[in-house]
Amino acid sequence: MKIVGYHHITLKDFPGNVAAICFIFGCQLRCPYCHNPNLVLFNNAEDYYKEFLEYVTLRSNMLDGVVISGGEPLMHDGVTALITKIKHMGLKVKLDTNGINNERLDHLLKERLIDYIALDYKNHRIRLNETVGIKKTNDEMYDQWKTSFELLLANDIDFEVRTTVVKELHSINDLVNMATELKTIANSKTSFNWYIQNFEQNGPLINDHNPIKVKLSSYDQHELDCILKQLKTITTNVYLR
Repeated sequence: MKIVGYHHITLKDFPGNVAAICFIFGCQLRCPYCHNPNLVLFNNAEDYYKEFLEYVTLRSNMLDGVVISGGEPLMHDGVTALITKIKHMGLKVKLDTNGINNERLDHLLKERLIDYIALDYKNHRIRLNETVGIKKTNDEMYDQWKTSFELLLANDIDFEVRTTVVKELHSINDLVNMATELKTIANSKTSFNWYIQNFEQNGPLINDHNPIKVKLSSYDQHELDCILKQLKTITTNVYLR
């Protein structure tokens, strides 16, 4: 497992906490709108694992927690050891995950090693593999994600669900379907928030490295406000970020 970058301080990635954040290389998905192709496609960056842990150890009295992001951290066997070391420093841990590795997530939850989770919700069942750029049956990947969501609902842990919306991949009908799926799986529980963030075309994307490019565009603010209003008729715990 390789930490390919980190920030000393983030005030926005771990709600209510001053945190350091690290980025772990590798991801099973190939979302064309992903802004981190270097974390997904090119395993040639320097490894900052030791340096990051030394920094967190040195500044542990100034930090509330650490954000483990990626890439997809749960791909790696070593993520449990990393999180355990951070917890032994008396720090809280937030995990960013796409939810595909539900067995490792289950283990971390049972060991009570995570304090907050941000679960990506890429799309509803029918459009999932198109959205994540993987030729795999929708049901297989979706069911893995659904299991992760159900694990979070069943455990006493703070978490959020988040979706980056791209006009071509997330029509209003798609987002309505997503809201309906969330509500159905959660059985009307609203103990979590669903955050929608607009795709922004800035910097390199995985789409830039695909042999066949797909069109990617953003909603304007008026469109987002209208979408939010419609989604709130289905589930009230949805917000724009």
